[in-house]
Amino acid sequence: MLQFLLMVESSATNQSGDSQRGVADYRRVTVVMLFAFACYMATAGLAFRVVLWQLDYGTFAQPTQVSEFHRSMFFHSIVAIVVGTCALFVRRRRHCGLRWPRAVAVISVLLFTVSLDLIVGAVFPPPSHLESVLAPHPRRGWSHRTGMVGSNSGVIVNINSVGFRGPEVPRKKASDEIRVLFLGDSVTFGFSLTWEDTFIARTAKKLRDRRPDLNITLMNGGVGGYTTWQSLDLFKDEGVRVEPDFVVLNYCMNDMVDLIYLEEASIVGNPIRFSFPNSSHWSGIVRAIQSTYVQQRDKATRDQLVWATRDPFGGPDPQLRSEADLFREPPPESVAAAWRLSIRHLEALNALCEEKGLSWILMYCPLAEQLGSDAVYRQPEKLLRRWSLERGMPYLDLTRAFEAEMTSSGCSPDALLMDSIHPTARGSDIIADEVIRMMMKMRVLPKAKSEVE
Repeated sequence: MLQFLLMVESSATNQSGDSQRGVADYRRVTVVMLFAFACYMATAGLAFRVVLWQLDYGTFAQPTQVSEFHRSMFFHSIVAIVVGTCALFVRRRRHCGLRWPRAVAVISVLLFTVSLDLIVGAVFPPPSHLESVLAPHPRRGWSHRTGMVGSNSGVIVNINSVGFRGPEVPRKKASDEIRVLFLGDSVTFGFSLTWEDTFIARTAKKLRDRRPDLNITLMNGGVGGYTTWQSLDLFKDEGVRVEPDFVVLNYCMNDMVDLIYLEEASIVGNPIRFSFPNSSHWSGIVRAIQSTYVQQRDKATRDQLVWATRDPFGGPDPQLRSEADLFREPPPESVAAAWRLSIRHLEALNALCEEKGLSWILMYCPLAEQLGSDAVYRQPEKLLRRWSLERGMPYLDLTRAFEAEMTSSGCSPDALLMDSIHPTARGSDIIADEVIRMMMKMRVLPKAKSEVE
């Protein structure tokens, strides 16, 4: 456009003395440029309108992408009207100097840059809350995306800058602050529960109500699907950084089951089909560059992982053919080997906590099949309890608390567990009470002034 403008300017200048001809050329060039740019803007605005019509018929699009389509449609439509009006205005003018085509050229370049940014931004919209909060991790297989609001286990969750679910954790720890870090899998994370219904949020609320004088921060380091070795790896990286004073590891049966037929630190399961959320930058072009980089980086991380896909009941051990075999005493050799491997992970976590001078407890959340007077699957509680007692460390078995609630209220396990293992909001209340009881017993919390007096 600028080259065309210079050619016309040179042509007009060479018309020796014919200033009237030069004025006409300037006006003609300005009008042509304005009409051409108005047609481009109108076409782009119409194209976005057509896309929005298609979305009305059920075509999938992210909510943020729809808003970007609306922004682009209104911008191009309004600019087309304004530029078209300016073209008619210039066309009716009798005098038009060189400053008009120059101004039109500069403004057109600026508006085209904005147009390109909006178009690219519609293809790479800001992150949507429908996207997964999980990202590939080079060692653990997957982890939380930091600073992300997205979907997980059917609810919208907030991931803070550390990678934990829940409120932000200040970088600098206050001198009077007590920090408690919870580690584990989807039970700790709060599968299908809003933040307020997770047992960590319930514990925090009960503590505030009971001890408003305390400055205590509870942090949710749970990640769905994690076994103990993955929680240990998370603790070494993100966990140590937040300077916890007390650690709670929630142990679930998948911590052992996922290790059957596997070598240490193997990643179990089918490769996760991660979504790659776009950048949140205000500029569409910058979002495209950043999002493309993140997609390529995450894809490379995901592709280098070795996923061990196997059926624990379809392996070479003839003694392991059903879920009941997981709880037999003595256990089948494949189950015993998985327990030995899992115990080694607990040993490593215990050694790390001793090195850091931290107190911690092992907490066990039972399966629905392990609750009730006729339950026979007691092996996990006994094994973990024995391991804890041998090391002189506290062990919190939630089985007894769940059974006590069932006895006192006459409810079934379904009232406390939404499936075989994940607690309901009512189950979260029970866990919160038991965690606070254990913290008081271990004197993690300082005595209240009234108790001292």
